[in-house]
Amino acid sequence: MRIGFRTIKTAVGTTISVVLAQILGLDFFSSAGMLTILCMQTTWKKSLETAFARFFACLVAIIVASLFFTVFGQHAIVIGLVLLVTIPIAVRFKIAGGIGTSSVVMFHLYNAPEINLGFIVDRIILVVIGIGVALAVNFYMPSADKELETYQQKVDVQFRRLFILMAQAIRGEDVKGVSKEIRKADEMIKNAKKLGIREMQNCVWTTDSRYYRYFSSKEKQLDVMKRVTPLLDIISATYEQSYMIADFLDSMADSMRPEAKESITLPQLKEMRQQFRELPLPKTVEEFENRAYLMQFVYEMEQYLSMRRTYLVKGKI
Repeated sequence: MRIGFRTIKTAVGTTISVVLAQILGLDFFSSAGMLTILCMQTTWKKSLETAFARFFACLVAIIVASLFFTVFGQHAIVIGLVLLVTIPIAVRFKIAGGIGTSSVVMFHLYNAPEINLGFIVDRIILVVIGIGVALAVNFYMPSADKELETYQQKVDVQFRRLFILMAQAIRGEDVKGVSKEIRKADEMIKNAKKLGIREMQNCVWTTDSRYYRYFSSKEKQLDVMKRVTPLLDIISATYEQSYMIADFLDSMADSMRPEAKESITLPQLKEMRQQFRELPLPKTVEEFENRAYLMQFVYEMEQYLSMRRTYLVKGKI
């Protein structure tokens, strides 16, 4: 059994809500804790959006329920009429997420011995306590920087491994498992992006998206690797260009090491392409086809390198 930070915040927030409501002498004070539980979210921004939706949904429910129960009486069938009115209003004003919370307040009015201004004000105070406490305890969110940095290191290691495997395949070595390694990298990046989105939504004063941008770039670069993988299977012979490309891939892998001081640049790749043009023309159809595949591979690597951007986090792209 593992008790997470969100669980602790929910327990603390619920207790605070109930105690505050009880101190103020509100009827149904325990419902303040229920409102807090319903409003706890995984990110600060989501908590803020939820608090807004639930508060205004509760106001709508209080107004409509007070009117209907006063006019038609506190009967079960009137509950249905209240919902027939409040739900479309909530959907229309995009606060449908607060329907469940507003129902709690509606049942308070249904069970009230007397619906008067004092009771209605108490309901509003109860809502403010329940939602406000949830928002307050959710204000602090633990940073995911360390976990994102770990993902970044793992993705870089995986990319280096892919470059090494591709270099071996282009040299004519019997290499297996490239597609499997790409799937592993794909899964890492998707998980890292999800965590990066959560971190962005927890930034209260800024919209810090450096990790999300980093992993989005990696995702696009991995798409390039997915496109070149089939070429490894159809290149059937090795030529001078094969070894040049393989050495280039090894250099790319080395440049991604944490201790590396230099990275492979696009001009270096273009220089290699120029060297290809100066080599003798193909002598057979097979050589022509294989060299064409190699040139396509180089073109895709050019696309890979052109995707590089400047980021605020340290990493090899």
